[in-house]
Amino acid sequence: MSPATNIEPVEAKGGAGRAIAVRMGIAAVGVGIAVAAFLATLSWMRAHHASFGLILVATAVYGVAVVGVAWGASVLGPRDAGAACRTAAHQRYLRRTMIVSLAYVLSLVVAIAGYRYLPHGSPLMWAVAILPAVPIVIWIGFMALYLREETDEFERAVQTESALWAMGGLMAIASVWGFLEMFDLAPHVPAWSAFPLWAALIGPAQAFVRRRYR
Repeated sequence: MSPATNIEPVEAKGGAGRAIAVRMGIAAVGVGIAVAAFLATLSWMRAHHASFGLILVATAVYGVAVVGVAWGASVLGPRDAGAACRTAAHQRYLRRTMIVSLAYVLSLVVAIAGYRYLPHGSPLMWAVAILPAVPIVIWIGFMALYLREETDEFERAVQTESALWAMGGLMAIASVWGFLEMFDLAPHVPAWSAFPLWAALIGPAQAFVRRRYR
């Protein structure tokens, strides 16, 4: 077997990995824009006493954006990356995240409707308020399951290191923003935005990690 034959699969795999990193970066930007736009829209609506119907519409638009990003990552990403990265574990992970993203959107709409119609502080209101967090917790479990099922050691190493870099970035941003907010120099950001922010940091982290292995 010639040296060229040995190098060719690695180069092909590297190209597929770069394609996935690009798609993840685009998805990260989409998630970031969706979250920022949703927070800004809710803030504006509260300040202007918008109707409950408009709040539901804004929530639905945010949900469509999240599902669109999940669909793009699950369909377009593997198609452009090539067969080299279409492992069975990766395909299962993409299907699971698509399902859980739909569940997240539906639970968010139910929670907002419950806030409108259920008695505040009632046990049912507590359950409805926690409902949107359930798909996120399941999503995190799916990530851990993917790392366990992935047989490609290189991809598993990249995903693990990228998750750690994204977690470090999230903690750094949260610490800086928290002190700015404490001294009234920055607006309050809801704690639920931590997971979308972490997900948004995964794309750049993957690009950084893959570049180191080139």
